Amino acid sequence: MIRYEITRADLEAQIEAESPGWLAKAAKRTAACRKKKAFDGGESIWSDIKPVYMRLQHNKCAYCERKLEGEPYGRVEHDVEHYRPKNGVKAWPDDRIKAERKIDYEFPTGRDWDQGYYLLAFQPTNYITACKSCNTPLKANYFPIAGTRRGPQADDPARLASEHPYLLYPLGNLDDDPEDVLTDDDPEDVLTFDGIVPKPVKRSGDNRRRAVVTIDFFELDTREELLRGRAEAIWALKFALIVAESDLSPTDKTLAERTIARLQSDQRPHTNCVRSFLRIYRQDHPRAEKLFQAAMDYLESLDAPLGTLR
Repeated sequence: MIRYEITRADLEAQIEAESPGWLAKAAKRTAACRKKKAFDGGESIWSDIKPVYMRLQHNKCAYCERKLEGEPYGRVEHDVEHYRPKNGVKAWPDDRIKAERKIDYEFPTGRDWDQGYYLLAFQPTNYITACKSCNTPLKANYFPIAGTRRGPQADDPARLASEHPYLLYPLGNLDDDPEDVLTDDDPEDVLTFDGIVPKPVKRSGDNRRRAVVTIDFFELDTREELLRGRAEAIWALKFALIVAESDLSPTDKTLAERTIARLQSDQRPHTNCVRSFLRIYRQDHPRAEKLFQAAMDYLESLDAPLGTLR
């Protein structure tokens, strides 16, 4: 995960440019939810502004950083995700998930909440876009928190900071930066990568728990498509680094340097993983070599004929 920079004012301006009058419709629907004391169950007008979030996130899933199709055909691949669920919230992990995935935390993750966050159903700062794998089977109506109670009902996520959510919200500056991009002592650092494997930045404390829960929640450390994508990105980066540091022609070295910069771009898949590997490469070269070899071994294990794996 990485942060996608946007102010609330700019977000609202882009929404109005995409769908004129949307904010007024959203305010009216929020008033209906307030009166009903529940999500009003009407038309899902958030689909009208899906392209705004697709563009802000460079057509990547906000949670797993997988690259999806862009406009006009990509709308079917992207789900507008309610960060805080608009309907009843289920406790996570439930008994099934605990049993299937061997999850047993020593800290609370929040209880059921039947009313859900209905006043945020039409709040633009409660939206992101996610791939269907992250959104439907994994996110569903779960929203783990560290706080002792959910709520209160509010139409502004900023008023719910006391819940201390475990899941990261990467759009704008409402939440900590998911990525370890500042100094090692920055308190807001949460998630990094050791090769293709996501890891907490911190060894203890709230942000370590946030990283652990986010990784477990979206299965960021076990999904084959994510591991393969990260391994391929590290593979491309390593060969670009070899060329950039070689005695090849200036033209080849310039091309390699452009490739290195491109692979780190917010627009590329698995940006956090690539930046993390590059940081390790520059700080601990032997460790980076081991991580690169592990990534190569993983790719070769996937690509090997079935007969050679028996």
